[in-house]
Amino acid sequence: MNSPASSPRAHSQIEFWAWQGRPPENARGRRSFASGDLDGCRADHRGLTVDRPTGERVLADPFVDRPDGSVRPAADDPGAINSPVRYQTATWTSPLHRLGFGGQQIIVSWNALTPGHSWIEVQLQPIIGEVGPSAADTQTPGPWFTMARWCRLLPAQGGAIHRASVAGQSSAGASVDVDTLAASEGHEITGYRLRVILLAPLGAPERPVVSLLGAVAWA
Repeated sequence: MNSPASSPRAHSQIEFWAWQGRPPENARGRRSFASGDLDGCRADHRGLTVDRPTGERVLADPFVDRPDGSVRPAADDPGAINSPVRYQTATWTSPLHRLGFGGQQIIVSWNALTPGHSWIEVQLQPIIGEVGPSAADTQTPGPWFTMARWCRLLPAQGGAIHRASVAGQSSAGASVDVDTLAASEGHEITGYRLRVILLAPLGAPERPVVSLLGAVAWA
């Protein structure tokens, strides 16, 4: 994962919350994946894995490896564009988690295995409120932001895709800076939902396994 835009350690209000397969008894800030919405997923002691895929996606990796070892956007090198791959998908969505303070930034974290050409996409939906003397007393769900597309191995090592965030994501209340969701001026993040999409090539036996999905929020 990339370095955050600013360090959580520099802020006085901070919270880590996560979901996993079987949280330790009485663990603070941990809940079971079974508490979320399982769309084609199965939750067990290992975490989340694909049960019966419920969707498909076609994606060509938007990055390519160059002979000099660098990685570039495929759009910058039309002769090296990757072929589209058809993936089967399953999705887990968390319950709404409310923060106990008005957050300004959030980073999502996870533990996962991605055998073969499987990979995961991690998304976050913030709940946005206004701050200031003329602020409306409302809290509005924002759009779903894609925080990362991730697999353990790079394509040169046998993996599916290049790990990446998605540039250019913003709304009236928040925007993404690399791997960090930040509230816009005059706004705060009062809660959020997380979502993970598990992807594997159509017909392939390998399936990703997500053992933990969580987020650090701070003000």
